[in-house]
Parts: sequence; C-alpha cells; structure tokens
Amino acid sequence: MTCLITTRDYIPESEAQKPASNSTTYNGLQNASQIMGTWQRYQNKDVSRELLTCYGYGDGGGGPTAEMLEQSRRLEYGVARCPQVRQTFVRDFFHRLAETADRRRLPVWNGELYLECHRGTCSNQYLGSL
Repeated sequence: MTCLITTRDYIPESEAQKPASNSTTYNGLQNASQIMGTWQRYQNKDVSRELLTCYGYGDGGGGPTAEMLEQSRRLEYGVARCPQVRQTFVRDFFHRLAETADRRRLPVWNGELYLECHRGTCSNQYLGSL
C-alpha cells in the first residue's frame, strides 16, 4: 500500500475545477486551510474516511517547525467544518487502512511511479513489508 500526497490549500468550489487547483505540495503546513484542501483533493473518500497528510519542509531536511507542531496539536481539538486531525505514525495509518478499507475498491497502480517534477525519488520497487 502507498499513499499519494494530496496536500494543498483549500480552494473554493467555484475555483476547484481550474487546472492549477490540482497541484499539491510535499512542503505542507499544518493549518486548517491545508487540512481542508487535502481532504478536498482526496479522491477515495468512498473507500476510506481516513487520510494521510504530511507536513513540514521536504527535501531541505527541515521537517516540521515548532509552529506546525503547535497548529497540529490545536487542530486535534477540532475546528468547525475542518476534518479532525490526529497525530499518528504512518505505519499505524496503513495498518488501520488495511483493516478497515474495502481492499477490492482500493485503486491499483501498475508500473513505475514517475514524478516528472521530482525525478528519482519514488519507486514501486520496494522490497520490504509493513
């Protein structure tokens, strides 16, 4: 199992169909707009109501900032009209997904994962297991 990142800011429905609205980032913030945008962009709501969102600064090695961690802590209490946030390990997310999702309905990706704007960082050639 894998998860394609859908992190982005929330986009009003009137703007959501524009091509630029489909862009995502791996340099995610942990604020209500990005939590709502991540949920908005997620395409498999009918398969699982849980979604993995990653935040922090990616390739530079910066990771999450103290502000992001504090925002995440506060979002765990809930914000009106915003999906609830819970800190967890990625491993735990995938275990829950495997237990709760209708596996027959999970999308299947065949072939190499080619990310044209970020070459050489992702492959379907993984030899380990969960």
